[in-house]
Amino acid sequence: MFRPLAEDKGIAFHASIVLDDAAPARFDEVRLRQVMINLLSNAVRYTAQGEIAIGIAWRAGLLCIDVRDSGIGILPEYRERVFKPFNHGSPSGRKGAGLGLSIVRRLVGQMHGTLSLESAPDHGCHFHIELPSLPNALTNDVDVHAGAAFRAEDRSVLVVDDAPDVAQLLEALLGDLGFRVAVVDNAQAAIEEATRQMPDVLLIDVELPGLSGNAAVFKLRSRGYRGRIVT
Repeated sequence: MFRPLAEDKGIAFHASIVLDDAAPARFDEVRLRQVMINLLSNAVRYTAQGEIAIGIAWRAGLLCIDVRDSGIGILPEYRERVFKPFNHGSPSGRKGAGLGLSIVRRLVGQMHGTLSLESAPDHGCHFHIELPSLPNALTNDVDVHAGAAFRAEDRSVLVVDDAPDVAQLLEALLGDLGFRVAVVDNAQAAIEEATRQMPDVLLIDVELPGLSGNAAVFKLRSRGYRGRIVT
């Protein structure tokens, strides 16, 4: 999913998996997938050159995840702030929802794991996660295969976001789940496309250039649009 996004920016992408423990590894697939997606999404967004690497190792009953990048890095005074919801405190000026790392911390905590961050300005970031395997009693078909319940081949989604990496990521994620996905990058196009095709879900960014996402939603509702909208 992320290799093409990195390569489109001229960034090398490396992935490695090491299995040093013969015991079966049991984890919440949905939460684990979300953690890695959020970390890699940030790595791609904030790295302009160099490389991104993810290493996954299963050893001594622990799943160790390392995500490294050669991006802009984080100032010491911002390291704790980046884990807060709706964080926009980074001086980088990059666009984003400000939720990715707060979700990572919450999900890692729910899985009884640990999360650490090493970073320096202009020297990238290194996120390290350690997760214990779930006991047999806590794993079931609902936990492990929850993603299957969300498949919706006959459903359509309109994604509205002016950040290309975010839009591409959402398109890939929703496409993997079976949705038919259309993408536009501004509010006016969103209004026209939503009115024309009536998607099952309109997924719209609030902060758009020109007309905001909230203003677009207001216009759609005032015209009688009754479709599902997520902002």
